[in-house]
Amino acid sequence: MKKLLFACRLSLLMLSLVMLTHINAARGDADESPEYLETIRKRADKIVARLELGNETQQLL
Repeated sequence: MKKLLFACRLSLLMLSLVMLTHINAARGDADESPEYLETIRKRADKIVARLELGNETQQLL
């Protein structure tokens, strides 16, 4: 059950990042430069790390 919850959270994260990219592109703020994509990857990595830490904490409880 916890793995399913984690998978759902991760799916929502990825969906939100895709939507953020599309919104920025629609406004003309987004360029697909390597720096921009690296920033998005770093944000995603931080969020995934937080989700994994939360999942590990729940397993300990």
